[in-house]
Amino acid sequence: MNRSTILPAASVLALSLAAAVSAQPLPYGSYNAAGRVLDFGEARTAAQAEDRGDCSGDLCLTVTLALADAGNPALCGTATSLDVTVGDQVNICYTLTNHSATTLNYHTLVDGDVGTLLTNHQQAVAPHASFQYNRVIVASTSANATSGDFTSTWTATDLLPGYAASATAAGAFVDISTSGSALNLADDGAAAITAPFPLRFYGTESTSLCVGNNGDLGFGSGACSASPYGNRALPATNLTRPTLLPYWDDLMATGTVYHGVVGSAPNRQFVVAWHDKANYGDAGVSSGQHGATFEVVFNESSDAVLFAYRTASFGGPAASYDNGVSATVGVQQNTTVATQFSYNVASLSDGLAITWAPVLPVSATATADATVAVGAPLVSLSPSPATGFSPVVAAGASLSAPLTIANLGNRDLHWSWQAPSARAHFPAAPRTAIEDFMRSPAGQALVAPEHAGRRAAAPRGVDSVPAYALRNGTAANIAFVSFDVLDATDYSVLNVGHPTTFAADFIDDDFSKQYGITAFAGTPNLYTTNTQTGEPTLIAPVSIPATGVAHNPYGAAWDPMTGTMYVTAPTFGTLSTNIYTVNLDNGDATLIGTIAQRLVNEIAIDASGLMYGIDVQNDVLVAIDKTTAEAQTIGPTGLSLWFSQGLDFDDRTGVLYLAAYDQTVGNIYTIDPQTGQATLVGPSLGEVGGFSIATSGTVCASEAQTPWIRFADAGGTVAPSANGTTSVDFDAATLAPGSYQANLCFYSNDPDQVRLVLPVSLTVSGGDLLFRDGFDGI
Repeated sequence: MNRSTILPAASVLALSLAAAVSAQPLPYGSYNAAGRVLDFGEARTAAQAEDRGDCSGDLCLTVTLALADAGNPALCGTATSLDVTVGDQVNICYTLTNHSATTLNYHTLVDGDVGTLLTNHQQAVAPHASFQYNRVIVASTSANATSGDFTSTWTATDLLPGYAASATAAGAFVDISTSGSALNLADDGAAAITAPFPLRFYGTESTSLCVGNNGDLGFGSGACSASPYGNRALPATNLTRPTLLPYWDDLMATGTVYHGVVGSAPNRQFVVAWHDKANYGDAGVSSGQHGATFEVVFNESSDAVLFAYRTASFGGPAASYDNGVSATVGVQQNTTVATQFSYNVASLSDGLAITWAPVLPVSATATADATVAVGAPLVSLSPSPATGFSPVVAAGASLSAPLTIANLGNRDLHWSWQAPSARAHFPAAPRTAIEDFMRSPAGQALVAPEHAGRRAAAPRGVDSVPAYALRNGTAANIAFVSFDVLDATDYSVLNVGHPTTFAADFIDDDFSKQYGITAFAGTPNLYTTNTQTGEPTLIAPVSIPATGVAHNPYGAAWDPMTGTMYVTAPTFGTLSTNIYTVNLDNGDATLIGTIAQRLVNEIAIDASGLMYGIDVQNDVLVAIDKTTAEAQTIGPTGLSLWFSQGLDFDDRTGVLYLAAYDQTVGNIYTIDPQTGQATLVGPSLGEVGGFSIATSGTVCASEAQTPWIRFADAGGTVAPSANGTTSVDFDAATLAPGSYQANLCFYSNDPDQVRLVLPVSLTVSGGDLLFRDGFDGI
């Protein structure tokens, strides 16, 4: 673009909530308030004055930061650097000003930390007008979060990159039936081929193609084997790669598909041609059809692509499907960008040629820098959890051992020997900015099945996470299965036709049997399932008043701190969820409370006894008070969730895993308990229930359980970059000589080390035994 003349008058652009919805779902909470009017003219913002925004070209971009205000979701701060604490809600404001003479209609925004936020978002920004986009995040130190210095890149175009179609009634058909290579494609089959020179499509080069039997041609594909037979309007969500569609219809395996080269370099053509293809029609009868013959032609010296049709009709029993009346014709780059020539319209004819000429948009790019300095405490103990305490105390004596608590972080460290309260994981302030957004129409439209392409790394030292679950299905094929959470497509079926024990978990680190409660089967029943054979054993009916649509036990979690099984039972009609405790001896259920306006389909309890839930109504992670059933939003998962979900902690590592399902695809994610953010691990076996991870955590001792251990301080606070000291007293006054073991749990607000385990191995030596037990025998 050429730099335009700057006019003194400023245009005004009013944004609406609907206009802020991207053509591609956004991975994080993002929205603009209705009626937000922007009138920046030629004034420079504070960010521009600090040279942190790019205003040297046809676009000017600034990124400013402020703590989120639920009452003002379109808040645009002035700071380009903001100090926050883990859990704070931050409003990131992107302001784009168009200094060109061209109206820019499509916008792509990429965040250097989290990836793509907008993809070809449609919003007309006239010359000298500005466009403001707000994104609310929960501050986090996780690898996938916006934190530290980050660069944002905004690209704006007047048109979508694509193709313009022009039809010619008497096109030249290139016949390669005698010179080309034939493909033996099955019905709905496909084959990968390689072109002898680079082909160009949507501005990219590739020699790889996927030729489908149903008149589809994938570009830039590797291995492929299937061709979708059900044509759709473009853009089609089931076409996940760039695709050329000369005649996308339900075609039969009759005829032959050829590919080959004609001409000489540098003016060669590469042709893929479908000859005499019959249409499935009403009954799949090919006899009597003469079949359609058509092709795609790539040009070595041009980016233009040709669709040519020798015959566009089928004739015979499929005559009513002639000329594209049940076909899609067009080109598609991805699930949001496509150009459609026709859809289920008789737009084709014998001898027709359609030339696809690339459209080159006017484009401009700007970048801006900002810094979200996320602070947090960072605890380091001496002795460390790796070594713990190994005191040697004479019988009848005592010993005080020091513990140094270092705070290597930049926020106050609060620590305690006591297990956290049932509300300790609730955000310090309600996350209403995130919550309001997720409940808005824009928020519901913006949830995405994956998170910016990021994947979770396996926890350090962990190469497998064993788990058991139900593979959902019909009553005849629902199955109890085992699998590795890190590779959940490889699973073993232990029992088919298993009861619908969606609410299930292991108890007391006994992984020989899973306790589960049935859903959608009349009165809920409590079972145990043998994890070696998958065989269920009925224990008792459960006194939860379940019906087909209400109070169905969907999830369960064992609390290691209290030895209690909790069950969640949502009611879809009232958008509410009951939380129960269930006696595992007789099935008696006790209602703890009801969570309103949430469908919490699954719960998990960490090693500290804190309860978390997945709310599929709002697609958020919630903190739940297990004593009252009060719930509060932690943050959006970024996923579109549906019915059965699996949620459980790996108690060895404290990692929270979600076996998610979105009506179509099942995936395994890790969930950040601080923010709710989901990170993809990999695909799963589909919709699962009763998801239970079979790993052992550490049971921690209390002073009541180990009277020979006393803490000098119940807890305390250590300032940033400072050290604190406390002590642990070991009293052998009532202990006989020998060895004594225990595990001490140190709790803190370090977001990555909420619970540290210090092992204790006490050796009581013989000492002076005179009268220690009241009598010194001989």
